[in-house]
Amino acid sequence: MLNIIGSKLVDERKNRQYQPLDDYIKKLGNLFFRWRSYIPIILFLILILRLNDLKYTFPNQIIEITYQVFCLFISISGEIVRIITVGFVPSGTSGRNTKSQRATALNTSGLYSITRNPLYLGNFLIIFGLSVFTRSYLIVILNCLLFLIFYVPIILVEESFLFGKFGDLYREYVSKTPCFFPRLSLWRPPENNWSWIMAIRREYSSIVSMILSFVVIAHIRIYAIHSKPTVNIYWLIAGVVVLTMWLIMRTLKLLKKI
Repeated sequence: MLNIIGSKLVDERKNRQYQPLDDYIKKLGNLFFRWRSYIPIILFLILILRLNDLKYTFPNQIIEITYQVFCLFISISGEIVRIITVGFVPSGTSGRNTKSQRATALNTSGLYSITRNPLYLGNFLIIFGLSVFTRSYLIVILNCLLFLIFYVPIILVEESFLFGKFGDLYREYVSKTPCFFPRLSLWRPPENNWSWIMAIRREYSSIVSMILSFVVIAHIRIYAIHSKPTVNIYWLIAGVVVLTMWLIMRTLKLLKKI
């Protein structure tokens, strides 16, 4: 659907100059852009309201563990997409800024050569993995719908900004690159060198948030099943490890070591 929306945007602008988006959509997109980091909170609110949906457990322990690993794999795949994206881009682009749009250069290589929004593709995979982990089809559907509601205005506003800043250069890029779902045949190697420092600096908080989300959901499910607070030692250890990682990375960042 996001690819269709992106294509329509291109078709409307191919033969005319860039025009601003409708004020309402623009304001909505800017609002969601500023608050996009808090979207996962909605997932937890839905979880609390739908506790009865979380009780299902596979009768076979091996299947249960395999399912949990599969969900984790989906979300980790999304995080890998984000890490690859930010590790190859120059500073001033693809950042975590929330106050305004920013782009000092137009990225068209690497993952940006196969999709215009690799970071949001990564976000979708992370959210989808977390949603499937709940075992609730309703939560999966709701989160997919919420993703569309939040991210379509954000993408439209960002594309409006980029059309205004880069003009024909961006128009040509949009005409051949899908908006969301990647087209692997378009792949072009990244033009910039890989930077571990850039990737770690920008993504350590996202990694920690993702793992902690799994820890919280796992314990919400356990509470729903047993009707009392119960600790899963493995998920608890995972939570402690990533919190320790966050403290180390945060300290290094404050000391300007990364």
